[in-house]
Amino acid sequence: MSSYFGTEAQQRLQKKSDRLTPWIMRTPGACLTGRVLGTDDPDRLGWDVIHKHLVEDGVFSFRWVDQTGLERISQKVMDLGASLHGWQGYCNNADNLCSQINIGRERPLAPGLSLEIATDKSIPELQAFLADQGIAPLSGAVLAGQNCQACSAVIRNRTDAIVAAGFVGMLQNEHSPLHDCAWAGLIACDENERGKGLGRQITSELIRIALDQFGARRVMGFAAADNIASAAMLTGCGLEPTKYASYVATLSTTPFTR
Repeated sequence: MSSYFGTEAQQRLQKKSDRLTPWIMRTPGACLTGRVLGTDDPDRLGWDVIHKHLVEDGVFSFRWVDQTGLERISQKVMDLGASLHGWQGYCNNADNLCSQINIGRERPLAPGLSLEIATDKSIPELQAFLADQGIAPLSGAVLAGQNCQACSAVIRNRTDAIVAAGFVGMLQNEHSPLHDCAWAGLIACDENERGKGLGRQITSELIRIALDQFGARRVMGFAAADNIASAAMLTGCGLEPTKYASYVATLSTTPFTR
């Protein structure tokens, strides 16, 4: 499917990511994000490639960066006048996660709520919901699992409206040290449904899918340093804080996503 959503700039970046997916999945150092070009090994991808796309797109993603890497990346992007926005990384392996997700799944949804895997038909609705929550949406092809092993899930209320959503996918290529690691993200809840554990329930289900269906040996997630609720949700699902983080470099002072 070719479903794009968001501002003109966001849709342009989604289309570019879809178009370059074959290159991303075969190129050492490149990683799929579904909304901007990215890397999990800048030196291997090449700073000439990074600079080209950062200048062309105004944004570029750096995944799984430690402190040493951050210092190098900061200097490189500052030379271009870009700023960095970061999210703390959380991760755990499959053996440790199994017991945690079972605990999460044992808690039934409240009456009137139902969890379902998003279909091609519901992807545009999902993209609109994510945008309403301040999250830059991914392309429909990525959300639907057409560009890589991935799926999206939603929780609906009695009126069939989406009140929570999330995504999980194997976005790193075979050359990446993270090739066996799934990313669980885009976790969002309607403001009237927050604090009820929906984020934890949908994340637990997505982690289960990553382990059972995608064969992931690890799962990672990210939360902004000041987002205490998201951090608690990730740790509640068994993911633990790491020394790594994910960053987005932008030539704008406005953060690319929440």
